[in-house]
Amino acid sequence: MTAINTIEDLVQVLDEHPAWLEALRARLLTRDLVELPETLARLAARLDRFAETTNERFDQIDERLNAMDRRFDGIDGRLDGMDQRLDGMDQRLDGMDQRLDGMDQRLDGMDQRLDKVEHRLDGVEGRLGGVEGRLETVESGLNALRNDVAPLKAAHARNAAVENATGIARSFGLRRIRTLTQDDLWDLTDSIHASDVPSNELESFRRADLIMEVTDEAGESSYIAVEISFTVNGRDTDRAIRNTAFLTKWTGRPARAVVAGFRRDDRIQGRIESGDVSWHQLDAEDLEVE
Repeated sequence: MTAINTIEDLVQVLDEHPAWLEALRARLLTRDLVELPETLARLAARLDRFAETTNERFDQIDERLNAMDRRFDGIDGRLDGMDQRLDGMDQRLDGMDQRLDGMDQRLDGMDQRLDKVEHRLDGVEGRLGGVEGRLETVESGLNALRNDVAPLKAAHARNAAVENATGIARSFGLRRIRTLTQDDLWDLTDSIHASDVPSNELESFRRADLIMEVTDEAGESSYIAVEISFTVNGRDTDRAIRNTAFLTKWTGRPARAVVAGFRRDDRIQGRIESGDVSWHQLDAEDLEVE
């Protein structure tokens, strides 16, 4: 749909959608103006009928005048009567002139009302421009607010997940031995096995949200790499899978990729169903959401 930014855009949209134009007329114009075309059509029809009747009357008069010309001799008295009748016709024509003058005055009034309508339309266009400006300001404010709140929501979700690290491990039938500190992560990235990894990926691994060493019922140790967001997306999923691959490569032990959050992007559902990554739901109680 064409964006309406200028009066030309509005005119184009109304040309493309006649029904919208009629709806706009009905909203902005008075009922008299909306019905003006129909009123003018009726007036035109009446004028056509009047002209036809007048022409017929004049034809009749012409016929009678022709007859009177043939009988002109000896009918002077009758001519006086005809003069009177012609005077009556003059009076009727004068009346017609007056009515036509009235019609001119009404048309002048209509022109004035149309000018007022155009002025009001100009005012409406100005108000619409103001509304668009205010909407842009509100949208900008909302975007700024989202940008300010997003890091707080992410940090809150991360803190809640870290505090519930034992619960995350237990949800997969595992027991948490310890949570790896940043020093532990640095030690892993200092390993000779990490020498071929790009520096930006090493830095990202050191900033992992949560990495735990866990054991299963048989006492076999492994790792869980958890990436946490309020709303988990594909970037979180990629990081969890990548961190899992690093842990397996550098420690020689199995590792599980987990993403935890209060909501998740539907686009990661396929990777969860395939087993590439596991999902852990943060409850409202975990986030203290009322």
